[in-house]
Amino acid sequence: MSEFTLMGCGPGSRDYLTKRAQACLDGAALLAGSPQLLALFSNERVQEFSCIRGITESWIDRLEATPARPCVVLVDNDRAFADAARRFQRRFGSERWRIEPGVSVVQVVSARLGLAGQEAQVFDFESEIPADRPPPSSERDPWIYFMGSQGAEQIVASCLEQSRRRAILVENLSLTGESVRQVEPSELRQLSPKPRTIVVLTTAASLPLSARG
Repeated sequence: MSEFTLMGCGPGSRDYLTKRAQACLDGAALLAGSPQLLALFSNERVQEFSCIRGITESWIDRLEATPARPCVVLVDNDRAFADAARRFQRRFGSERWRIEPGVSVVQVVSARLGLAGQEAQVFDFESEIPADRPPPSSERDPWIYFMGSQGAEQIVASCLEQSRRRAILVENLSLTGESVRQVEPSELRQLSPKPRTIVVLTTAASLPLSARG
């Protein structure tokens, strides 16, 4: 195993881990990632290194200074995974790290709703709201928003009102307490920022909606 392995965790459930990903976990001396992801893998007999505000350069500095090796870095958001891969490539080149992709969250949530994920336009508002984000395209469907940042609710609610699409709120995808339901703009504006929240805006007239515990 390389010194660092960037491992995709899909929507977060262990059910979506590949055999290769499980092999990485089995050989790890250190697990690094968000508190939510570390909690899902808490039965692994390894050290833990928490990432509170996303994978930043300063966090990688601290991770690199941690002596335990090999290290597996857990990431569960499609865009966050791509951003982390760029950071690790710049820092370590190709010698000290490898990438182990997981199931795409976009793929899972699209399949859950019976939508074509390859047509999706994705917006990552989980750790911050990008200043240069492109406007949603009327030609793309669905629009998928990874929520979490303060103010994302207002932006998505405005997009919903202007587009006349349906809004589907997905919480805890693939995990215990998964909830999938249609919401109105007023409900979106009242959401509190929290992880594992996805909002899907779609033109589809009929969707398989339910709440599962």
